Amino acid sequence: MAELRRQIPPDYALYLVPFLPRTPTGKVDRKALDVMLGKHFTLKAQAEEAQKQSDHLSLIARWYVCLLPLTVGPAYNFLVAEDHFFAFAWMVLEILLRAFLFTYLFLGMAYELRFLNPYLRFCPFDRPGALLLCAGLLPIWTLPWNLPLLLTACPGAWHGFRRQRLLSWPVVVGINFPRMARDNGLWWYKHLTTCKGIKTIREWYVNQMKRNWKELHQWYLEKMGRTRKCYHCKQEKLCSKGSEDPQDLKWYCEACWSHYYKHWQCPSCKAWTLRGDKWQNQWLCSKCFQAKKNAVPPLAVPLLAEVNHLPNALESPPKRQKTEATQEESGPVPMEVTNQAVSPRDLVGAGAVPASASHAADAAAGNGLLQTPRGTEVRPLVLHFARDLDGTMGTTGGTGAANGGNGSAVLKSAEWMEVEEALGWSFNSLEDHLLGIDSMRFAKLMSSLLRKGKQLPASAQKCRNLGELLGQIHILPAQQADAEVVGQEWPAWGMMWGSVCGWRFYCQRPISEPVLRRAVQDLISRHVALRCVPADPMELFFQIQAALSVLHLWRVSSPSFARSWLSSLASYSLKSAWPKVQSIHPQVDSVLANLPMSESFEKAEALLSTQAKQDPFRPPFQLRVAPYPGGVVVQLRLTHMFSDGFCIVPLLQDLAKLVADQELLAQGQQISPLPALPVSFDLLQRRLFRTVDGDHSLGDPVTPTTLDSGGWTNLVRSELLSVSPMQVSLIKHAALKLAVPDEILLLTAIGVSMGKVHQQGAQSLHVIAPQRDEPCASDLIGLFADYRRLEVPIEGLHYAGVALALNVIVKERLWRQPPVVSQAAVPFVNFMWTDFEEPNGFKPIPAYKGKEGSSVSPIQVVVVQPSRECWRIVCTFKSEVYTKDQVERFVGYLEESLRCLIEAPLSPTL
Repeated sequence: MAELRRQIPPDYALYLVPFLPRTPTGKVDRKALDVMLGKHFTLKAQAEEAQKQSDHLSLIARWYVCLLPLTVGPAYNFLVAEDHFFAFAWMVLEILLRAFLFTYLFLGMAYELRFLNPYLRFCPFDRPGALLLCAGLLPIWTLPWNLPLLLTACPGAWHGFRRQRLLSWPVVVGINFPRMARDNGLWWYKHLTTCKGIKTIREWYVNQMKRNWKELHQWYLEKMGRTRKCYHCKQEKLCSKGSEDPQDLKWYCEACWSHYYKHWQCPSCKAWTLRGDKWQNQWLCSKCFQAKKNAVPPLAVPLLAEVNHLPNALESPPKRQKTEATQEESGPVPMEVTNQAVSPRDLVGAGAVPASASHAADAAAGNGLLQTPRGTEVRPLVLHFARDLDGTMGTTGGTGAANGGNGSAVLKSAEWMEVEEALGWSFNSLEDHLLGIDSMRFAKLMSSLLRKGKQLPASAQKCRNLGELLGQIHILPAQQADAEVVGQEWPAWGMMWGSVCGWRFYCQRPISEPVLRRAVQDLISRHVALRCVPADPMELFFQIQAALSVLHLWRVSSPSFARSWLSSLASYSLKSAWPKVQSIHPQVDSVLANLPMSESFEKAEALLSTQAKQDPFRPPFQLRVAPYPGGVVVQLRLTHMFSDGFCIVPLLQDLAKLVADQELLAQGQQISPLPALPVSFDLLQRRLFRTVDGDHSLGDPVTPTTLDSGGWTNLVRSELLSVSPMQVSLIKHAALKLAVPDEILLLTAIGVSMGKVHQQGAQSLHVIAPQRDEPCASDLIGLFADYRRLEVPIEGLHYAGVALALNVIVKERLWRQPPVVSQAAVPFVNFMWTDFEEPNGFKPIPAYKGKEGSSVSPIQVVVVQPSRECWRIVCTFKSEVYTKDQVERFVGYLEESLRCLIEAPLSPTL
């Protein structure tokens, strides 16, 4: 495949089909070929999506009838007036004025009047209903009766004028009103139209009144000092309804104490649990018992008692004694409630977190010591091959051997060695191909070049060999930018501000606090997004993004509307009213937290976990450092609004470089500073405004907010599949033979397996697609990972043909923007790759990802890397959609697809 790629131009796509369909005249039948490649499935799916969006628009457009209360007062004045000509003009003016005041009431609720939101839910149709009644029924011309309406609308009008959205905000509310009315009023409409529903509403009001009365009564008892907070459940209870532990003076309510009193304390880990057993005349919890059992040879294991057998009074540690007390202290919860004793299972071939700060950490990572939490079963993939493939794997770490290099010494330029270092590959000649570069390696390459002040163009991803790539790098001009901007604002895509993207690293050498402070200061100054905060309330982000989805519905359902002046007016209003983020001065004291010195690596990591639970995340950026003898553990946390999984590549490399520079400066040596980065929000603003204008020419529209609620469920079936190092090597070698990235091969196997379960000729999928096609995009600290929908062609192709077709779709960005409705009806696939490089001694600590407890998609497949040589595939199925037999069939099809891609890629898929 790689040799075929060299023979065709770089802008040509390579497909592989079993045969070429021909017409009776002998020519190639282009239509039949498109059908074989699955293009008709894409057109059919687009037509179905357009029909669904049109039907959804007709449903929500009916909610414009809720605006009628704004016309009641003006209509009455028009009917009782004597001069109907002037009364009609006055009526139109009053309706427009009331509509403007209604929109400013919404704006004021987002800024100054947010404390009223909990009370407005008692009004029919929730907040829109209350604001409609206020704007439609209160007097508007008569003093002093119009003061309540004018005073409540003044804050919103002032903020609209101050933020330059005074005239554009009413247009935004007009677009988004049916969605707001539907979401807030559907429950009221369903219950007000039936007698049983009215009874339900009455019971709801009674329950809310009882709840408010209980909260008021609880507040009174708390102020009078008659209640105490339970240390375990954190609930306020009467002082007489609880007990205090005489050992640590913690107070517990009766429910927690009755459960707590029955526990036994393990003398090894000091944990309190119900599950345990005797080990050499000593009672241990189930976790320590299993660890002791696995640590000795089978013949040396003493006679064990029956599992969950409680020891007698002479052999067991003392129970907790129940006494009354009045003092309360704060500290870690002293008990660990264990509902199930399931011993952990070793994951074959997985890497482990270092057991100490010594060099035994690397040995542990290679010996497969990573274990899964209790209650989580890891299921290994079983691939049965027709022949032994151990001697045919070849080299998967680079392309030199695969391209027939003789291994002779060649003169490598600085750019050559830089490419090898970023990609982790070794090249023997300029003709070595680059067809297996995945998204993680390409992001690392762009990040490495940006630290040299060069921006790699998007066309570099289509380079076929090393020579073409080095040619583009050689002619790149130096980038000049100024990231020292403070007080500037940019439009941004607002979501998940409080959500966290977190990573952990450890360095086996001590780092002084002054060095770390100066490095963090430079890191925040270099990346503007690390010191940006929303300049507008987060509710405005949600409202205006939902308005963009409604506008998208209008454009898809009515092409004439998309070409009209109304569409242009809506686009201009959305761009003018779009909420923004603002850069502030770097504040190292609020970002960096140095924890006390710990005795060992394990305790330092445990201290980080404890601090993360006790100290809530303060966006946008936090960095905690837990030192231990001989090293430090670093926890980096970033808001998900400005980050995705790829952001750790530039962040860690920059942090490691800045720490090394500060250490050299402390020794009196000279350093070469990193060049300034362009502001990433400038690129985001251009992309965002293209999406608002409906311009999809560059193929990078922002994923719209879904308009149909629901989808999440906790009723799921989960499977955790482990891919051994040997199987990973076989998969990489198979991808190398087909000249596609590893992730494309996995996506092929997953898509074919889903198609077989659903018995379809093509399978629709949602994938996470990092949009890093523009200069400096790889270092963007912004949520640039978007959902994209694509169809995996299956019918009429063999496995190699499906893989090459998917490679063309991903390489050429032939996927499409998902619709604003039914986003949760399509399976979802995500690749969470981990960069295991160690810049300046900073080593990653892989985070364990177990089975999912909920899902929004019918099938959710996530591929993770617990170590460099091992993969895991987390599969989650909705129980109401898929039976246990279908889940087993999917796993069997996945094993069969991977086996065929490795051993016989020309086998037919169906």
